[in-house]
Amino acid sequence: MDMTKERTEAVLGVLLAMQRHCWEQGEAEHALTELGETETVIRMARETINRRLPDGRVGIMSEADERTVTDPCSCGQALRLAWEQTGDPRFQAAHEKLLHWTLHEAPRSEKGILYHLTDSPEFWADSMYMLPPFLADAGEYEEAVKQYNGYWDALFDPAAGLLHTFWHDGTGTFLRDGIHRGIANGYAVIAVCRMLPLLPEAMTEEKKELAEKARRIIDGMLKHERDGVFYDALDKPEGSFVAMNAAQMLAYGIYRGIQQGWLVRDGYLEHADRLRGAMVSRVDTYGFVNDVCGAPTFRVPGNAPNGQSFYLLMQCAAQDFVGKEDII
Repeated sequence: MDMTKERTEAVLGVLLAMQRHCWEQGEAEHALTELGETETVIRMARETINRRLPDGRVGIMSEADERTVTDPCSCGQALRLAWEQTGDPRFQAAHEKLLHWTLHEAPRSEKGILYHLTDSPEFWADSMYMLPPFLADAGEYEEAVKQYNGYWDALFDPAAGLLHTFWHDGTGTFLRDGIHRGIANGYAVIAVCRMLPLLPEAMTEEKKELAEKARRIIDGMLKHERDGVFYDALDKPEGSFVAMNAAQMLAYGIYRGIQQGWLVRDGYLEHADRLRGAMVSRVDTYGFVNDVCGAPTFRVPGNAPNGQSFYLLMQCAAQDFVGKEDII
């Protein structure tokens, strides 16, 4: 497998060349943070606050972005990092305004769980990635756990061992036939990996419960690997399409889970290595990661900013696991 630095730089170059929605900007910032590209993250955060709404949401590029509640929160950690590194009050103000929106103004359910959209009372599994890590990073530990668990309670399907993707809180029904999307379940796993190091030691039980939830999703997803291939609808390949973000998100989750001590090495590491190999083989000479859920429609296999970001995150986790600088 080719895991050279040159290939990773090509993947990064493509990511930076791509147009990005607010959630894609946040995902890219997460990848560059793990790569140690702090200066680039600061520049991205500066652009993020150039595109903010009066209510505090940042990175707004389109009408689709304006409809989202939790997606802009994915940019929150980069704002705090930029503020910490530069002392620039613009980053502090943007971070505080976004946090205020999240805690006090964003539309939410009667139990206080934030909706994913401004104009429809829907829970999306995506929010598990976008929101709780931002809250944990901001020191809102109990709220972070509450939000993650609220989405879990609404979306987890015990029979499938997977998360449904969309729940309508008004009608009390799952949307799109209760689909279990690969990327949606991957979001929930990576969210736990990002949250656990941020939560205080005193939250031992909460951390154990989060880790167990991530492990259950990993197990559920692995049941639907088909010779290294995942479909957008994990358990309904008929009528679906190949969408390999699940592979690299799973690999990331396994590497980090073993490193963090809540996942055993035996029986899991071989999956992560195989999935990572499958993704490395899908990077072309330009640096595009192929066969992920393709932008802009997300209804066919292709290329997308988060395909690039999750590849980089996967490789960072692998490098940390192996302890070699040249693996990526």
